Amino acid sequence: MEYRIVEKDTFRLAGVMARVPMQFEGENPAIAELARGITEAQRAELHRLMDTEPRRVVNASWDSDTNFQEEAGELTHLIGVPTTAHVAGEGLELVEVPASTWAVFSSDGPHPDAMQQTTARIYAEWLAEA
Repeated sequence: MEYRIVEKDTFRLAGVMARVPMQFEGENPAIAELARGITEAQRAELHRLMDTEPRRVVNASWDSDTNFQEEAGELTHLIGVPTTAHVAGEGLELVEVPASTWAVFSSDGPHPDAMQQTTARIYAEWLAEA
């Protein structure tokens, strides 16, 4: 599995955020709806805020009701950009991410299948209990 280890200082994620149902396979309709709801003004603001690596739109999920162990309950999902800014435009949330060491995994192929298969491999090969 292709990966690299990266040290990152504290940064923030700026974006739109919602609680969505946990779904392991296929397109999550709640996440697709969240993405469709991003306005042109919010898009422009996200591009303005994008000032740290990776300089691209990211999807982040956390705070799962089931600790990501089963396809049940909800999780918090954000579609946004990494930033060092302390203020974001209207309708955008800012979430602070503390300084950490990161394992960065590559994923290539059609979305959402490639991302979901990569996530499953990360859990199986990196996070599963011995």
